[in-house]
Amino acid sequence: MDTSYTSTGKGLSESSCKKALPPLKVVFSFLKEVDAIALQSACEDLAEAFQNFFAGRANKPVFKSKKRKKFSYTTKCTNHNIALFDKAIKLPKLELVRAKVSCVPTGRILRATVSMRPNGHYYVSLLVEEEIQPFAKTKQAVGLDMGVAHLVTTSDGVHIAHPHAFSKYEQQLARSQRVLSRRMERAKKDGRDSKTAKNIQKARVKVANIHERINHIRRDYLHKLTTSLVRDYDIIAVENLTVSTMLAHKPLAKSIADASWRMIREQLAYKCEWYGKTFIAIEPAYTSQTCANCLAVDKASRKGQWFTCTACGHTDHADVNASKNIKQLALASL
Repeated sequence: MDTSYTSTGKGLSESSCKKALPPLKVVFSFLKEVDAIALQSACEDLAEAFQNFFAGRANKPVFKSKKRKKFSYTTKCTNHNIALFDKAIKLPKLELVRAKVSCVPTGRILRATVSMRPNGHYYVSLLVEEEIQPFAKTKQAVGLDMGVAHLVTTSDGVHIAHPHAFSKYEQQLARSQRVLSRRMERAKKDGRDSKTAKNIQKARVKVANIHERINHIRRDYLHKLTTSLVRDYDIIAVENLTVSTMLAHKPLAKSIADASWRMIREQLAYKCEWYGKTFIAIEPAYTSQTCANCLAVDKASRKGQWFTCTACGHTDHADVNASKNIKQLALASL
């Protein structure tokens, strides 16, 4: 069957890909060594990629590059072929694999995604179906202002510190990257393959380990922060910031990327949905220039870290004033 885009105009379908798997296993014997459900999951992902492409939601699908340092596959749980134990996990074709279990899910396991990070560490993410109990209602609302000096400022006047995950390891990362760069240049001059040189691979792993440590620190801090906010407030309002545009501002780009505002928003959004709370994203226009007391808008009212209203004389910390405006706009939208 010809399933090419040229003849059909629709790309590869899920059913046509799955039907092609048995004949391909005869030609390519290595496909028999792979979990059959993982191959079917890849077909499903390809079909979804084509659907998103033709619907204008994404770019055209491309082949995975061998240059990428992160690889993964997804398999589904059938007949209890995926199970989690205290110090091991059972996976299709692999059987029991020793593992460090961070948490044991209580629900039914639906699928597992096995991924390899650039430093050679393997991770397994489980999709689990379970009933989540909502948090107790507090009848409290809060507006959150994202910042660089302070990671988050609440409308209650609380400044939440920045973890500075990247800043703590920036110098160590820079040194490791310079070592890697020098070793690669030396290998290039000597005509050696950088992929097989052991000293280059050691340097690459060291750089990858630092990146992973930064990622772990940031995610752990933000998960604890967002869970605490969702537990304490029934209504959480944030600004609908366009982070990609703000990253174009070079002087603050590094600090904005380290703050991970988008990750905070994503975690708050799904956790509010999980635990029965309300999440609201408002447009950020004039929130930092509006007086939370009299609602007068004047750019001159904000001077550095403080806000002094030119109309009524109200004085407050600029971030606290902005977070109060965010809260008022969110409550007005309900």
